[in-house]
Amino acid sequence: KITLPAQNAEIKGDDEKEISQKFEWSPVGGADEYHFELSSDDGKTQIIETVNKTTYTSKIPVARNYQVKITASGLNGMKSESTTVAQFAVIGKKLALPKITPPDTEFVRELRWKKSEYSENYDLTLNRLNPTTKKWEKVLAQENITGDSFEFDPSHPGGTYSLHVQAKGKLRVNSDPAKI
Repeated sequence: KITLPAQNAEIKGDDEKEISQKFEWSPVGGADEYHFELSSDDGKTQIIETVNKTTYTSKIPVARNYQVKITASGLNGMKSESTTVAQFAVIGKKLALPKITPPDTEFVRELRWKKSEYSENYDLTLNRLNPTTKKWEKVLAQENITGDSFEFDPSHPGGTYSLHVQAKGKLRVNSDPAKI
C-alpha cells in the first residue's frame, strides 16, 4: 500500500515549477526491491526506478496530475502479482497578480493588464460607486476571459468604477484580485 502521498491527495507546491516529493509504501514480505513508476497524465513526466527500500524522493513538476505504481520483486526475480497504484495532483504556487495598466485619462473605454505567468484565463468584476449611497455596486462579472483587456460598454453611465481582475490557471492557486 502506498502511504505517501495519500490516494487522491492535492499537494500544494510552494514553487512555480517543481517540488521535491517523497514517496513511501508498506513493505512486502520477501521483497528485496521495488519497481517504482511515476507518470503524469499529460505524458510529459515519467520516472522509472528500481529501489531496495520503501521510500523514494524525486523532484517533479507542479500543476500536473500523477499516477504512481509500485511492484515488489524478490531475489529469485519473482514479481508480486499485484501492483499498488495511487493517484495524486500537485497544485502550483499562487499565481502572481495581473498588473493593470493605469488609464491615461479619467475617460476610460478600455483597461489592459499584463498577463501573469502560468495563467490561462481571468475572472473580472466591474463595480460602480453609487453616488447616493456611497457604496460599491456590482455592474458586471465575467469568468474565464482569455484576453488581456476589458472594454467598457458605452451604455454604462458615467461615474467612478472599480475593476477587479483575478488570474486563474490549471492546477494552480488563483491570484488575489488586482484592483484599479
